[in-house]
Order: sequence, then C-alpha cells, then structure tokens
Amino acid sequence: MLKTTSLRNKIILYISSVAIVFLAAGIYANLKADFRIQYENVTAKANALADEIGYAFEVLTIHEDDYSLRRVVEQTATIELVEEVGITDRKGRYLVHNRQGRVGESMAHPLLARVIEEERRHVSVEADKLVVIQPLHGEAYLARYRSDVIGSIVIVMDLAPFNARMRQRALVISLATIAFVALLGLCLGVVVNQLIIRPVGALSVATKQLTDGNWEARVAHKRQDEIGDLAFSFNFMAGAVAEREERLRIQKEEIQQANNELERRVAERTAELVQTAEQLRRELVLRKRTEASLRESEERLSVTLSSIGDAVIATGVAGEVTLMNPVAEQLTGWTRSEAYGRDSQEIFNIVNEETGIRVESPVEKVLRRGIVVGLANHTILISKNGVKIPIDDSGAPIRDDKGNVLGVVLIFRDVTEKRRSRKALKEYSERLEEMVASRTKELRDAQKELVRKERLAALGQLTATVAHEIRNPLGTVRTSIFSLSENIERNEKKRVDRALLLAERNILRCDRIITELLDFTRQKNLKKRPVKIDSWLEHLLAEQTIPEEIEYKLALDTGVSVPVDTEYLRRAVVNVIANALQALEEKGGTEMGLTVRTTIAGERIEIGVADTGPGISDDIREKIFEPLFSTKSIGVGLGLSIVEDIMAEHDGGVEIESESGKGTEVVLWLPVAKQRPATNPIDDTIVK
Repeated sequence: MLKTTSLRNKIILYISSVAIVFLAAGIYANLKADFRIQYENVTAKANALADEIGYAFEVLTIHEDDYSLRRVVEQTATIELVEEVGITDRKGRYLVHNRQGRVGESMAHPLLARVIEEERRHVSVEADKLVVIQPLHGEAYLARYRSDVIGSIVIVMDLAPFNARMRQRALVISLATIAFVALLGLCLGVVVNQLIIRPVGALSVATKQLTDGNWEARVAHKRQDEIGDLAFSFNFMAGAVAEREERLRIQKEEIQQANNELERRVAERTAELVQTAEQLRRELVLRKRTEASLRESEERLSVTLSSIGDAVIATGVAGEVTLMNPVAEQLTGWTRSEAYGRDSQEIFNIVNEETGIRVESPVEKVLRRGIVVGLANHTILISKNGVKIPIDDSGAPIRDDKGNVLGVVLIFRDVTEKRRSRKALKEYSERLEEMVASRTKELRDAQKELVRKERLAALGQLTATVAHEIRNPLGTVRTSIFSLSENIERNEKKRVDRALLLAERNILRCDRIITELLDFTRQKNLKKRPVKIDSWLEHLLAEQTIPEEIEYKLALDTGVSVPVDTEYLRRAVVNVIANALQALEEKGGTEMGLTVRTTIAGERIEIGVADTGPGISDDIREKIFEPLFSTKSIGVGLGLSIVEDIMAEHDGGVEIESESGKGTEVVLWLPVAKQRPATNPIDDTIVK
C-alpha cells in the first residue's frame, strides 16, 4: 500500500488529480456541447416539420383537400423520433391527428394559451418528450379576435432513443479517459522519481544538518537544470548564513554600546519632563481661574434669561434639556432641576390642536437641518399637569466658533391673548363682510338687469345674423329642389345628382349654424373622467381628413392623464384644426404645414395646433374671441367663442400666437397641478 505522506506519492497524486480534473472538464464540455448541438438539431427538425405542416395546411385548405392534409400529418408522424403530429383550433381541440382516435379531443397543455396570445412558437421539454407548439395563421378569426391565429400545430418528439445514444457515447468516452489517465499516472511516477524525488531528498538531509548548527553542510550538484540551480542556491545560502552569524556577533556588541547611550539620554529626558510637569501645574491653576470666570458668566446669563418675557429652553446635541428660564418652567409645569438631562420631547410636549396628533419636535428639526425652524399654526403645548396652552415658537442651532452645532435653543410664548384678539377681529371682519355682501347683492341685482338688457340687444343682433346665414343656404336648397324637379322630368341624371349634392351641402351648413348657436347659448354640464390625453388626441386626429398636399406632423409626449369631457374637448380641438386647414387652403402654395403637439408647461398641459398659413393681423386678433365676429364669408362667428367657453369650463384657456405671413399657433391648455393621479386612467377612444 502506498504511503500518502511521502513527497513522491503526493506529487504523483497531485499531478494525476490535475490531469483527471482537466480531462473530465474537457470531456464534460465536449459532451455538453455535442448534446446541445444534437438537441438543437432535433428542435430545428421539429420546427421545420411544423413550418412544412403550416404551409401544407395553407395550400390544402385553399383547395379544401382534407384527405391530403391527413396524409401529410400521418407521413410526418412516421419520421424518426416523431411520436405525435396534430392541428388544433384556438380552443385546443384536435382537428387533425396522426391517430384518428384523438380527433376532437382537447389538448391540455399550458403553452397552448400563450402560443395563441403571443402568436409565436413555443418549445418545451417534458421528461423524454420534446413538444413544439406553433401558431397556425389564417383569416377566419381576424375580424373577431383582431388576430389571424386560427389554431396551432403540435409536434411531439420522443427523445428516449436520442438520450440513450448520448448516454452510451458518454460511457465509452469516460472509460477511455480512465484508461488514459491510469497510464499517464504510471509514466509520471517513474519520471518524477528520477528527476525530482532523489535530488530533493539530498536537499532535505543537508537542510536538517544546517538547522542542527552544522554551517559547513553542502550539497553536491552536477546537473544544469532547476534542481542543480536549487542545490547551488542552497550552498550559497549556507555560506550566507555563516557570514550572517558572524555579523550578528558584531551587532550584539554594537547594541550593548547603544544601550548604554540610551540610558544616558533617558536620564536627560527625565529632567526635562520634571520641568514640563511644573509648567502644567501652572497652566492648571490658570484653567481653574478661567472656569470661575465662566461660572460668573453663566450666572449673568441665567439672570438675563429670567428677565426675558418669552419661555426659553436650551438643549444639548442629543436633545437633552440643559437650561430653562422661569417662564418656561411656568408654561411646561417642569422645574429646572426636574427637567435637567431629560429628553426635550418629554418636557416640550406639543400636539396639533385640530387632530391631537403629536407634532415633530423643533429640536429634532434643528439638529437634523442645522437651520432656524418655527412651529406650524394650531400648535398646543401640553404641560406636566395636562393644561393645554396654544403657543408660537422657533428653534435655532447653538454653534461654536467653528460652526459646529452644540445644541438647540427654543423660544416660545403663550398666544392665548393673541388668539382672543384675533377672534374679536375675525368677528368684526365677518360683520363687515355681511354688510359688504348685502351691498354686493344690490349691485348684482342691478347688474343682472343691465345684462338682461344687453342680452336682448345681443339676441337681436344674433337673430339678424342667423337669419341672414340660414336664408342664403335655404335659398340655394329651394333653387336646387326646383332644378331637381325640372331635371327629373328631363331624365338628366348628372344634373339631378348635382342638385341633390348642392341641397345636401347647404342643409348641412344650416345644421352646423344651428349647432354652433346651441353650443353658444346652452349651459354646459361637463362629465369629466380621467383620460390619457396623448392616446386620446392620437385617436381623434386619426379621424380627421388631412389633404395630402399638407405636411402633417404629430408630437405627443406628455404621458399624463387629466379629467376632461371628451365630447366637448373634441369639439374644441376639431374646431381649431378646421380653422387651421381653412387658413392653409386660403394661402395655398407648395409649403403648407400643420403641426399638433402636447407638452407640459409648468402646472398645465398644452395642446398646440400650428399652421404655416397667412397668419392673423393684430386688429383681428383683438376681436377674434368676440361672439358673431368672423372674417369668413360664411358662418356666424361663434366657433372660437365656443372653444373659449369649453376650455373655461375645464378650468383652462385658449392662447393664440400669430405672425402675419408666417402662420398661427392656437394653444388649448388644461391645468394639471390640481389633478390627482388617476387610479384607472382611461385610454379613451373618440366618441362618434
């Protein structure tokens, strides 16, 4: 039996172990790579079979050749490793299977639902089975499910023969490796014994002699390799050790001389320390005098604090009470001796007057922030005996000459009398407000009468304008009807269609005028709900018809939800876009652009509609929001007035920036600062 403690056996074992580890690692990596390649080949084969069945299904379904489709499935199942081949519908029922008995059965596999939902192939390995499920595409369910996936293709491959071959191959390679390692270990043992073990043994003997004090121990060396270099180095080291022993003897003598010199210097240093001690005694006497002076200063400070009308509490860096004046003792109910060293929160117990919840101590705020802080309104101090006292206070840090915080000083006062005065002032203000309200009511009544008269005047102007605007299209409709009757008798179809189109266009014009009039006069009851403004606006713009000659840009990047009435906001946006398109048509030319953007500007969200039209002059811009004002030959001039009313109902507004000859931008803005985040914001579509 080998002795494992010998150097020879250890080296052989180490080398053999390293060789076995590296060979085993190489074999494992090779087998793993080979297995992965073989597995990928099997998976690729299954995927290719699924693609072929999908193509066959598409072609044969067009020709309604179910028999050929079953033959394709059955022939695919005869391929090596293929166990099952089937085609299912969206619910997992087999429509075609290589085993006719399974047609109509449901496939209960967890990946089926994911394949239908994600519309992509999934592969899974379960025991010795490789399952490939691929979506089957067609147009049958496109309208109903918004997807062209009508079912799936299922291929199950039996991996048992594949795994058995791989295990057999691994066993053969492992046995060959063991035989190779055994032969390699035997050869290494012989070589190592001749080249390393014997020379190292000689070095070991010489080393033992050297440790026993034989400084003349040497090793004979004739080889020119590393062992020879080691023997030469050992002999050189032995000579160096002998020389060092001689030097150590000389150094001991030198150390003895240095020790004598050191004792002399210690005696001199001791005399110097005696002198230093006398100097320290004098400094101690001076320090005591300074402390006495400091106590006198503290007494003067105490007298000063006692004379202050406000309560004062001083604390250390840990929040412990170090000083209180009499006013603070009176308000807190604690004496200075009782409070000394206690936590300031226990002495200065403050709560919110309205909620009764304890308020954060100003001492903690000052220590944390290092700045002067004050109490919020409605703060109550609860004294030791439970008395509640309304107070105002402030806290400031106590710093040394280097700016380090040494503690906190609290200054507070009883504001009971101040509150009584404030209450009396509030009662007086309320009586004054009642008098103002009474007078205001009289003024409002007078104003209502004036508004009523102005509305009657505006109604007369509005009636005349609407009558004029409606009379023109109605005249056109009457002429079209007359022309229609004449052309019907003559059987002229083109003129009949033209007359009908002209009549329909003018009827829609009348309807639009009446709608604008109702929007202007009707009270708006908004039904707001949270809406993702970017997606909502994108759906709205998709409904609009933008001429091809206009360059259209969309920049929606707010990502926020705001509560709006989508129908009213839709009217406002459509009105502004229609005005922009009309302005571009009036200008004409080749460079016509329309840009719609959304941005966050401070505490509001902006919807900007910019065109490169002719722009708006300053004199027209001043009147553009006035009811009944219009620069067009048709219309009653209520469009922008209605837009302004809608935005005002949303607590927003309308802004117009225009430069004559360069274009106009209309900005509809809504507030976002007051809005709380929506729990379930609605990605709203356009209500038609």
